Amino acid sequence: MSPTATGAHLENLICTDLLAWPETESTRPVILYWRTSGGEEVDFVIEWQRGLLAVEVKATTNPGYNDSKGLRNFLQEYGNTVLGALLLHGGDSTFWIAAGVLAIPWWKII
Repeated sequence: MSPTATGAHLENLICTDLLAWPETESTRPVILYWRTSGGEEVDFVIEWQRGLLAVEVKATTNPGYNDSKGLRNFLQEYGNTVLGALLLHGGDSTFWIAAGVLAIPWWKII
């Protein structure tokens, strides 16, 4: 099963799901965005239960190491405050794409 959603549509789909999620939690997570002055970015940063979860969305069905660049930079900058980093993609496989960065099909978690 590999549903089709691409580019901005996929990011909006994930965003909509993330924005609805805090309403179901007693300790409400905060959904943020991260961007450096140098242009590095992470699509979504979830601040929840004393930690951060970084989420990058890529429509590709075959993500590569370079797709995790923003997440890797975020991990380096925020260190032990990061609970995890996810690269959501349109493929079928779940795997560690970089140290601390799990690549997982978006449709498996929403």
